[in-house]
Amino acid sequence: MIDFTNGKLMAFILFDILGLSFAIWWLGGRVKSKISEVEKRQEKAWHKNEEE
Repeated sequence: MIDFTNGKLMAFILFDILGLSFAIWWLGGRVKSKISEVEKRQEKAWHKNEEE
């Protein structure tokens, strides 16, 4: 059974949770920026095709 009164264990679990939260936040930001880049590129391509 896990001893939740162990301070080192709780610090380790907290560190892991914070690390995972930061990684998810950072990766989510990267995905959003890539999606916006692709949308801008597609919009330019569509406008280019309309002009032709």
